[in-house]
Amino acid sequence: RKSKAKKQLTPHQEYEKRQRFLERNRQAASKCRERRKNWISKQDEKMKQEQVMNAELKIECDALNQEVNKLLLILQQHAD
Repeated sequence: RKSKAKKQLTPHQEYEKRQRFLERNRQAASKCRERRKNWISKQDEKMKQEQVMNAELKIECDALNQEVNKLLLILQQHAD
């Protein structure tokens, strides 16, 4: 593999090259922040849905426990 001789750039060319790099970097950082913001938003929405589901399941669990206790009481009364 042949080594390439680095082309000498003028200070103005170096400056322009640096500016292009910085602009691409700014755009990439902005895109990254936007993706992260969207991801966090989706995670918040999922969390809210899971909290609602959890509350509903707790209510159902309490109702089923009450029914079990009621049936155990009826069974105990019949056993006596």
